[in-house]
Amino acid sequence: PEVNMTFNHDIAGMANKLVIGGEYRFYDFEVQRYKATSFSDRGAKNQDFSRTDISYAGYLQDELRVTNAFTVTAGIRYDHFDLEQTAHIKSSDAWDQKKGAFSPKIGFTYQLCNEVNLFAGFNSGIKSPVRLPMWFTNGELDPEKLKAYEVGVRGNISGWLDYNMAIFWQNVNDKFVRESADSDALYENAGETSAKGVELGVHARLPHGFYASTSFTYQQSEFEEFVSQGVDYSGNHLPGVPDMMFAFQLGYRHKILGDISLNPVYTGKRYFNYANTNEDDGFWILNATYRKTLGRFEFYIAARNLFDEKAIGSGSGNPGKESFYPVPGFNATIGLNVAF
Repeated sequence: PEVNMTFNHDIAGMANKLVIGGEYRFYDFEVQRYKATSFSDRGAKNQDFSRTDISYAGYLQDELRVTNAFTVTAGIRYDHFDLEQTAHIKSSDAWDQKKGAFSPKIGFTYQLCNEVNLFAGFNSGIKSPVRLPMWFTNGELDPEKLKAYEVGVRGNISGWLDYNMAIFWQNVNDKFVRESADSDALYENAGETSAKGVELGVHARLPHGFYASTSFTYQQSEFEEFVSQGVDYSGNHLPGVPDMMFAFQLGYRHKILGDISLNPVYTGKRYFNYANTNEDDGFWILNATYRKTLGRFEFYIAARNLFDEKAIGSGSGNPGKESFYPVPGFNATIGLNVAF
């Protein structure tokens, strides 16, 4: 469950909004794993453990409009994780962990005019190792700790064109990485990683029912400090993270015919191991979507990877023991949304 309260009150004539909230999560489950040579041939049980996972958090955020143009938002959150895993076969499956941390954030916006809105911010957070796939996490892992910074400008031009541009940089201490594709390989902490880059985005409302949008990201992600199995990979690119991403959408919206759009997406160069000796150039995929609304009902078809492009989306691990994750081939979803 999660509960929050919002208080709107002025401070010295300045509009102010305060949000206070909290959340609680409880998971209790049994896990069993078997050896198998096929789906129908299940062998002996090789893992059996039970896990109790309790997490709770409290947060506070305050938004102060200093002037009609200048707004300051500040907040803080406390997360606590309490996990206990009991082994029924292998003693190595038994572990427990209790961790907690405060995560502050602050942001500023200043609107010069409708066309120009300046913004800057700092954000932080924590991620528990219990959020990893249960087979590959362990009690030796420390939580990930994120610190992110952003500076940019956004606005609207002539009422039909929205844009945003931002420079970002972030540091993650104890980032989760998996050392190999072996079935018993566990995640480990990379001491420190960083990402620095730029993001651009544009959305245009065009005449005669047409619309278009585009987004572009360029980044450099690397290990600042990381040693795995006695090898120092500091300074290498972070595996599985593309240096560039570009997406474009062109659509047509008609009251009777519905809404149809095409969405080509480009993913740039990726490295697939810690040493950066396994890499691949960028690739394109094409997606398409159709939507039709009738009263409270919305019918849609979403088709992805129309030309069934074969590519490796991401990968990671020590050289020679990489985990690879292919891009899903052509697939489509047909659905119906109902508004009540």
